[in-house]
Amino acid sequence: MEARLIRRPVSDLLSGNFHPSLSIIQCQRRNESSYRRTKRRLNIAPDASFLPSLSSSKQDHIIFNPPSSAPSVLHTPLRFLPKEDKRRQFLTSTSLTSATTIGRNPFSSRLPPLVKRPNPSVQRHHLSEADVAEMRRLYSTDPEQWTRTKLAKKFNSTSEAQANIESRTVDISKSTKEIAVLEKRMKLEEAELAQIRESLKGKTQAFSDQIVTKQKSLEPWNEKISQKQSAIAVAESELSIIHEKSNAGTVALEEATAKLGTVETRKEAKLKELRDYKTERSRLTKEAVDVQAELEQLAKKEADFRARLSGARQKADEARASLSNTQTQSNVLVGLMRLKESGRIEGFHGRLGNLGTIDQKYDIAISTACPALDSFVTDTVEGGQQCIAYLRKNNLGRGNFICLDKLGNRGISPIETPENVPRLFDLIKPKDDKFRPAFYHSLQDTLVARDLDQANRIAYGAKRWRVVTLDGQLIDKSGTMSGGGNVVKKGLMSSKPVSDINKEEVTKLEVDRDVLERDFQKFQDRQRGLESKLKELNVNIPNLETEMQKISLEVESLERNLADGQRRVTELSKEHQPSQTDDNRIATLEKEIRSINKDIEKLRSETVSVEKEIKSLQDKIMEVGGEQLRIQKSKVDALKEELDNLNEALSAAEISRVKAEKQEAKHNKDNIKAKKELDVSLADLETLEKEIVHQRADAEKIQAQADESQEALQLKKKCLSELKAELDEKTSQLNETRAIEIEMRNKLEESQKLLAENQKRQKYWNEKLEKLAIQNISDIGEETLAQTLPIYTKDELADMSKEALKGEIAILEEMTQNANVDLSVLAEYRRRVEEHAARDSDLQTAIVQRDAAKKRCDDLRRLRLEGFMEGFSAISLRLKEMYQMITMGGNAELELVDSLDPFSEGILFSVMPPKKVLEEHLKLEWWRKNIEQSGISLCFASLQTDPAVCDG
Repeated sequence: MEARLIRRPVSDLLSGNFHPSLSIIQCQRRNESSYRRTKRRLNIAPDASFLPSLSSSKQDHIIFNPPSSAPSVLHTPLRFLPKEDKRRQFLTSTSLTSATTIGRNPFSSRLPPLVKRPNPSVQRHHLSEADVAEMRRLYSTDPEQWTRTKLAKKFNSTSEAQANIESRTVDISKSTKEIAVLEKRMKLEEAELAQIRESLKGKTQAFSDQIVTKQKSLEPWNEKISQKQSAIAVAESELSIIHEKSNAGTVALEEATAKLGTVETRKEAKLKELRDYKTERSRLTKEAVDVQAELEQLAKKEADFRARLSGARQKADEARASLSNTQTQSNVLVGLMRLKESGRIEGFHGRLGNLGTIDQKYDIAISTACPALDSFVTDTVEGGQQCIAYLRKNNLGRGNFICLDKLGNRGISPIETPENVPRLFDLIKPKDDKFRPAFYHSLQDTLVARDLDQANRIAYGAKRWRVVTLDGQLIDKSGTMSGGGNVVKKGLMSSKPVSDINKEEVTKLEVDRDVLERDFQKFQDRQRGLESKLKELNVNIPNLETEMQKISLEVESLERNLADGQRRVTELSKEHQPSQTDDNRIATLEKEIRSINKDIEKLRSETVSVEKEIKSLQDKIMEVGGEQLRIQKSKVDALKEELDNLNEALSAAEISRVKAEKQEAKHNKDNIKAKKELDVSLADLETLEKEIVHQRADAEKIQAQADESQEALQLKKKCLSELKAELDEKTSQLNETRAIEIEMRNKLEESQKLLAENQKRQKYWNEKLEKLAIQNISDIGEETLAQTLPIYTKDELADMSKEALKGEIAILEEMTQNANVDLSVLAEYRRRVEEHAARDSDLQTAIVQRDAAKKRCDDLRRLRLEGFMEGFSAISLRLKEMYQMITMGGNAELELVDSLDPFSEGILFSVMPPKKVLEEHLKLEWWRKNIEQSGISLCFASLQTDPAVCDG
């Protein structure tokens, strides 16, 4: 573990066991060792044959030494010719021609098989391409750990060098034997060729002499060309050695530079990708902010939009209802409005309910508490009488009229109410203040309560009040209660002023409403689209941030690799920088090679004509020799080619063996040096182990803290992921709920709209149905109640056919279309019959009551008379007795003035005192005394019949 830490300081940085002081020491030592190693590797000793200290007598510097059987010692192999040399094409075509000739030669089967030229594409070592790629990868990944020594040990390069030496030794021995065999055969074939030529000597002697003469003339030129070629070979070898010297460092530098370029390219690509992601994130964030802002603005506008839409719907509905009400108004109002519009009546204002407005909240209350809202309002009594006369004349019906000139301003001022409940009259906003008395006349001091409990408290308090609740329950001052039921009364007064509305205005309001509804639908679609887009953005932004974090980590890793690569390139550049001497020498050698090639070209151009003549003479000899000479010549040429190939293979094997021996020596030397470095490293390791022991305790503490922090981090990450998942789930649920809410709102609005329309239709048809009644004319002489229309159940309606009903309606309408039936006559007749019956009943009741009263009166009169006469007789008799007793003989009596009717004329009281004549009656005293006596007598007489007469 510790040894690995010494050799891998970069891994220490990544593993957390990095110590700055140790890393600097290790890096410095490793850099120095690498520098020494590279310097020794590049310091290659030149080959002995190219040392300038050797004299020309000991070494002639000839790289290519052709065999003795070659036709010319000045032959330059193809591999040493420059690329632009014209001889390359000539030699290539010649070799192809020879090979083709040999292939077509019927005697070529006698020749031994051709020796194959070594194929440069065939590997000459034991490593495969995968092994080479792995070696390069390991070295580029961590050059400090995977040194050349370790790579040689790992891939067994030293044993490969030994195996290469053995293999090349075997090849050299084999090639030497083959060359010896071929030289023997060559001598035989050349001897046979010489015999053939000797047999043709007489025929070809002249040609041969000419060829010898011309070849002797070419010897000075060939010798010069050979010298020039030898000089080129020496220069090229020296140039190759110099290039090979710098090639190792150049290859390493190129590999490091290529790797650095790859890392830079990847880094630039990642940075570009990171910039693109940042730009995309900024765009998405800005777009999310814009979408959120737009959603907030739409949310603010939604309430106003809904209010405007609701107002438009209410206006259109009220206009349609008003138009419907106007169209379905009674004939009375229609006729009176026509009369007003024609100008034949003045001071008619129409229906009372249309002359003011009240909040929709109190619609049911005022419709229940004020039936007079259907009454008509006129300015004067005369105007009302004109309206009544018009209705009577045209038989339009009846109507109640309120005359403003007969109403005062009593009760219009505000009053104090129990519990501060509002007075219904104060809630009305009349079109004109002159209509306020009419409303007060119809409502009086009716109060409005929230519910029935409050209405009971107010109505039955110390002072009786007329109270109505918001749901239409009415309590009168007398204590009677009305209201309730399934159908409430409403709509007698609108919440907005009623104006004359025509179909065009209603159509315009409905068009405006439809436009607002379409706009609101687009508004909601836009809102839902923005919410969906915001949800998508909220998902994409975290994904982008995650990708950005990944790319940032990759960029950091690439930056570290880039720094390492730059440091490596810098080191290699310093270590393998070519010297000025080598550069000058390379330039000099290249210049010499170009100069020598020019000289060779010049020499060859001077010998071209002679060579052509020699070639022509040789062709003539071949023509003279015939087929046998050609065949033998081909054999000799083939053997020469094989010998050339074997010599080249032998030279290559010797060179490869020498290189392998040098490589083996170098490996052994590197091995010794590596052992020494290992000893030094082990010593350093012991020192580092001691330092590590001292620092291990602190490292363990730090590691424990790091582990705890890592565990806490993992826990927090887990909690964060759970919270994110929960947030995503809640957000998804919230978005789904919002979508459902919006959908339900839309459905609710549509349902409310349909409900309102159906309620209006229901109200309209209910009014129509209420006006319809089945007229019973079975017995016109007797009044019968009109039968109500039947109400069908849902099942009964389901069994009916709408088309059949429409057909029956059409038939009935056709029957009644041409008939002028006035059903009001029946109603008027029944009304008159009912009136006659009621009056007759009243008459009979009055007669009975009269007869009873008369009989009672007669009985009372009789009883009174009997009682009176009985008392009168008793009193008269007793009076006479008492008066006689008091006056001692006087006479007093009571007499009826009218004996048939005592109560009509009264009673006559006559007195006759005893022993007095009539003249004495005139004296006043006498009268006084006589009255006293008679009064006492009358009183005593009355006491006999009724003791209470004289009380008091």
